[in-house]
Amino acid sequence: MRGLNKAVVPVLGMLGMMTLGIGLASSGCKGEAMAHIGGGDPTTPTQSATPPPDPTPPPATTSATPPPPDPPKVIAIGKLKLDGNKVTLPGELEFATGSATIAKTQANTDLLNQIKDFMTQNTHVTMLRVEGHTDDQGPKAMNQKLSDNRAAAVVAWLVANGIDKGRLHPVGYGMDKPLVPNTSAANRAQNRRMEVHVETIDGKPADGS
Repeated sequence: MRGLNKAVVPVLGMLGMMTLGIGLASSGCKGEAMAHIGGGDPTTPTQSATPPPDPTPPPATTSATPPPPDPPKVIAIGKLKLDGNKVTLPGELEFATGSATIAKTQANTDLLNQIKDFMTQNTHVTMLRVEGHTDDQGPKAMNQKLSDNRAAAVVAWLVANGIDKGRLHPVGYGMDKPLVPNTSAANRAQNRRMEVHVETIDGKPADGS
């Protein structure tokens, strides 16, 4: 038994050493694992949480529509004047009594030439309204026809002298639009008249309607 004990002692010693080594190794692994589990790496910077998105969407950007350009300006020519869309003549166009024949006078020629020059230089005036008016003497139907024919006679003169017919609008109002009451010869003379109005500019109503 003594001999056997001597032989076994070294073996037991070696087994003891191996068991101790395994225990230490196991303890080191557990320690390392606990170290990793117990806390973060002090050298790793902490990252801030990403803020939640803003629930309110930004306002949609809309490009402002530029205002429309102003219409071309109508200019007065010669002795003509502008009163809004009305072209005021420096005199009265005269006709033969009771007819649509334009009297052949220098004053009439000067007036008609100024209207022609107005249309020639204001090319953006795409429609000029030529109005005929009468007093209240005679039947209403006769005065209506007379005012129609006088307006047409002025348009015919302008067309013959180079103005496009498509830019001219003749219209007669007869006795319906007097300037003053037809109570005297002087008042009736005022009511027998021709008027000229800018109707459209570049194809659009001159009054903006």
